[in-house]
Amino acid sequence: MEGTGGRGSRIPILPRENHQAWFRQIRFKLLEKDVYWTLELVAGTPTLTPESSTTEPFLFQPYNSASFSTKANASAMSTIVGALSHEDQEYTEEFDRAKEVWEALQRKYQKRLQVTLIQDG
Repeated sequence: MEGTGGRGSRIPILPRENHQAWFRQIRFKLLEKDVYWTLELVAGTPTLTPESSTTEPFLFQPYNSASFSTKANASAMSTIVGALSHEDQEYTEEFDRAKEVWEALQRKYQKRLQVTLIQDG
């Protein structure tokens, strides 16, 4: 089953066997779309966001403010969720922010890696 992508660059559904490669592919896709910054935000702290109505290339905006880029978050969410299995979509459906989904998936697959290493050791 194929996941998200575009213009011939498909990202496979998040595999249990090689999740590190999946996280890397998604990171590159989000960087390409210029929305990776949505994964680096910390609630209540200033962050750089594009502001088209000014001559300044970036303005500091708090993550939880009304100026938070809903479109950027939606783009990041679409990219991530579009490359998830039905099981992982259900696992992350409670989250509204791409950062939350990303971190939940990292925790889940990091635990699986640790269990696999213990079993193989």
